[in-house]
Amino acid sequence: MIVIYWWFILFLFNLPALALGQRLFKDLPDRGYALIKVLGLAIVSYSIWLLSSLHLLAFTQINILVVFLGLSFINVLLIKKEKFFSKIIIFEELLFFVGLAGWSYVRMYKPEIFGLEKFTDFALVNTAFRSNFMPPLDPWLAGHTVNYYYFGQFVTAMLAKFSNIGLGTVYNLMIATLFGLTFSGAFSIVYNLTKKIRAGILAGLLLTLGGNLHTIYAFSDWSKYWYPSAVRFIPFTITEFPAYSFVVADLHAHLLDIPFVLLIITFVLTFKPKMLNFLTLGVVLAMMLMTNSLDAPIYAGLLFLVLLPKYRLMSIIYTLIPVILMYILSLPFILNFTPFVSGIRLNNIAHSPIEMFLILWGFPLLIFGIYFVKTPKNWFVTAGILLVLGLIVFPEIAYFKDIYPTYFRANTMFKLGYQAFIIFSLLAPYIIFNCKKRLVFLPFLFLIFLYPLFSLPSNYGFKYNKPTTLDGLAYMQPEDLAIVNWLNKNVLGQPVIVEAVGESYSNYARFSTNTGLPTILGWPGHEWGWHLGPEILGTRREDVRQIYESADPALLSKYKVEYIIVASLERKDYKINEEKFSKNFKLIFQTGTSKIYKL
Repeated sequence: MIVIYWWFILFLFNLPALALGQRLFKDLPDRGYALIKVLGLAIVSYSIWLLSSLHLLAFTQINILVVFLGLSFINVLLIKKEKFFSKIIIFEELLFFVGLAGWSYVRMYKPEIFGLEKFTDFALVNTAFRSNFMPPLDPWLAGHTVNYYYFGQFVTAMLAKFSNIGLGTVYNLMIATLFGLTFSGAFSIVYNLTKKIRAGILAGLLLTLGGNLHTIYAFSDWSKYWYPSAVRFIPFTITEFPAYSFVVADLHAHLLDIPFVLLIITFVLTFKPKMLNFLTLGVVLAMMLMTNSLDAPIYAGLLFLVLLPKYRLMSIIYTLIPVILMYILSLPFILNFTPFVSGIRLNNIAHSPIEMFLILWGFPLLIFGIYFVKTPKNWFVTAGILLVLGLIVFPEIAYFKDIYPTYFRANTMFKLGYQAFIIFSLLAPYIIFNCKKRLVFLPFLFLIFLYPLFSLPSNYGFKYNKPTTLDGLAYMQPEDLAIVNWLNKNVLGQPVIVEAVGESYSNYARFSTNTGLPTILGWPGHEWGWHLGPEILGTRREDVRQIYESADPALLSKYKVEYIIVASLERKDYKINEEKFSKNFKLIFQTGTSKIYKL
């Protein structure tokens, strides 16, 4: 029932964008319906984010409802009286629901918010949820705000407040939502491009479940094929694609941005040089900049390429207007964000071996070659191909300089390659269904769609467990969960807590992660990366040790600590001076041997 309720909540988000979508997408066969709820989510979340960033309106449930109802009322007043719903629109809503329900069921086999980047993502969701004003506080570095593109997690927190569903469940529902929006959004774009339902369905399948040709290695030893190898087989790089992202279920920036990417592409398909188009495009580009920053210039580039033949020199102006609006509309974010990239460098050190490059991009290159020789030309498709070629070639000749020395081109290849895969997944069905000899593609499609047959059973163990819950916190040790629940129920605002410090990709920082309450130091490696060096960490690790072992009042005052947690990891890592704690602090909660002290 909770999935149906969640679907209904998302369906409601069509209301704040109906009239707007009606005007923007009126020339599309499906009226852009599959992307209208994305547009609704975009304008509601951006409005409340902007108001909270300017300290004009707090990020609360009642204020979200006010913004939602206000925008919905305006759209209802402005909507044109014409037949809106059609068979294709009903079909797209059904596609979304099936994707949402289907992936919710998958997530029930492994709902825990633990492993890889799930802690990171959930920490950002929780701190956004707790913050009345933006930017949110850094949950792993008390006294600082988040230095990350957090807008996708903000949207997740907004939906949690709007729906009144617990965040542990919302995390998994959001993964399923992204799957459904990606499938239906890809269908919409390709259906509008080809007028063919089969082509649209193929696009949805390619984008949500398609892999690369790395599955050919499965035939050398079928029983030992490891699905993560498909995203790590080129040394010191990351070659991730959406299917892998959905399977591992990190609520990370690149995954959260996919619906906005599809919305931008729909804008590009229907672009007209009118103020409404410029403004809406600027808002969505701003959100993209705050969700997965590098995507914004990529799709501004796509807009320019698509407009170039028709508008020539004016295409520069028509691209610059939404780009300028993007920067203006995202200023509250930009002014509080230090970019991770410090420039572009030539890559004269490491290149992809040709056989590995072809495993990664051989199929797209084949499809593109057939397009130029055998199929009718469409400038949108041609522009998309040119952009994809640029995205896959760039990491071979240059890279974006960040803080990682050995994996110096990993993020470049990851960020650009991910978008290349998305665009390719939308272009391929157009080419395939306009080619008379489609059978040539079958072996390649077979290899691509082998990927979920390995990845899903491997990660979710369908044969060995049963679906139980969507609650991502149900996995926690009972005492830790009891502390999390007590803090979430009884502590308002974002006072500082103290908990044990450990390395990234561990169970450390479990209380700050699952509550959004800032701790002195969470995952040091991540904070090092976000703040571009270890200097910001200072003596925090040792200070935490001193607090537990001596209850130093000067350190407690330095970090403005209000709560100290003593649980299993804290007892394991520190010689806790509980006698001093009992004398100087108030014990306010205890479960088993785990305690919370208040200063």
